Amino acid sequence: MQASRLSRRPSVLPGLLLSSFLLLILLSPHTRAQVGITSGWGEQLEVRILDGHDRPIPGAMVNVTWPINAYKWGVTHTVATDARGRAHFSIATYEFMADKVNYTFYINASYDGKRVSGSFDHRIGSQPRTLWIPAYRVDLFTRDQNGRALSLDVVADGQVRARTNENGWAQLVLAKGSRSLVASFAGSQQKLTLDVQDDRNATFVFRLYNVRIRLLDDAGNPLSIALNAGPDLYSADEQGYVNLYNLTETTLPITAIYGNFKKSMTIDLSLLNQTVLVFDTHAPVIGAPQSVYNGTTLVVSVPVSDKGDYASGMSSGQAAVMLQYTPAGSLEPRTVPMYAVGYNRFQAAITLPAGSPDVRYTIIATDADGNQAQSTDVFNIAVLPPPNKTQSTITPAPVQADLAGQFWWVGGVLLLVIIGGGYWYYVSRRPPSSMPGGTEYKYKSSEKESSGLKFPILGKPKPPELPKNNNGE
Repeated sequence: MQASRLSRRPSVLPGLLLSSFLLLILLSPHTRAQVGITSGWGEQLEVRILDGHDRPIPGAMVNVTWPINAYKWGVTHTVATDARGRAHFSIATYEFMADKVNYTFYINASYDGKRVSGSFDHRIGSQPRTLWIPAYRVDLFTRDQNGRALSLDVVADGQVRARTNENGWAQLVLAKGSRSLVASFAGSQQKLTLDVQDDRNATFVFRLYNVRIRLLDDAGNPLSIALNAGPDLYSADEQGYVNLYNLTETTLPITAIYGNFKKSMTIDLSLLNQTVLVFDTHAPVIGAPQSVYNGTTLVVSVPVSDKGDYASGMSSGQAAVMLQYTPAGSLEPRTVPMYAVGYNRFQAAITLPAGSPDVRYTIIATDADGNQAQSTDVFNIAVLPPPNKTQSTITPAPVQADLAGQFWWVGGVLLLVIIGGGYWYYVSRRPPSSMPGGTEYKYKSSEKESSGLKFPILGKPKPPELPKNNNGE
């Protein structure tokens, strides 16, 4: 029953075909002529867009509108002008009555935010149909701080774009008024505001930096590993060098990974154009400790060095030397710092009361890069005397070497010798005094010869006797 009802419905397809056929007949030129309908007009339209100095504007957006008849308007697609500032359209219109035909059409153009429109009459004027937009040319120059040309992208107000060539030059056509320009190079941007009232120039200057980075181990051997510099990844050459050019930011964070080691640093490019990133892969070397105990305090000193020409050292970063021990009667170890007391020598003191057991301590040395070494030693505390042995509490005075007190008699003897010698010398040189009785004493030769001492003859010497003659003279 349902199928039979459907088969009895009238179909709409034949009606649509018939209506379309009748419409075509009515719109055909022969039919319009029979019923008094004019054929209207048509035009192959060429539009030209010029700037404030009558020069073509490429890239201007153009379309055309016109009344087809009293009830309908025609609109073309919007197209961009070519390098000659031109665009082409095909338009046509018709009307049932000749006196109702509209010969006017409208051209609409926009560029860099500026919009202009113009009305034209099909019967008046000639091709191309021209509109003027108040826009002017801006010559752009892009340079680095040394005047070297840079090829980069420039955009004005997010609409007009250009890229400078290998000579660092480009030309923009910008609408009249205040324009905001942005130049981009290697991830960096510069902004410039221009007041465009006529043709003019504009220059962007980028401050660029170059840097050379070398990757080494602590022995000075080059490392051919990857380096993250900013957002980019680079590979070091066989000599461990990474060369970076035309950097725009003042600071450059870098990171490299070598085995289980990771190194990061930030380079101030305004101060440095080369640097070295060193991987210290070796722990410090701990020498033999020396311990001194005075009965209450144990002083431990030890040499610690970080080997290698490029080692991170023991004076910066994470560098530290610690002494760890467990006090008597405690289960928790105690850690004290060891301070530098000389070149690569560190020292710490810990309190150990008399009667303390032997102490076991560990020296922990960490270099600037975090490499760590440990050394453990045991100090044997001397056994104290038995407590029942009586000892004097009086401290004997120290024996002092008093030479003057021990050898005073030597000085006395010397003094007596000097006094006696002086007296003898005085007496031996004095003239002889008169003997008792008033007679002068003279030494006899026999007396002089018998004496064991030789004394000088006192007084004037006696003149020699002359030989006597026969007369006794």
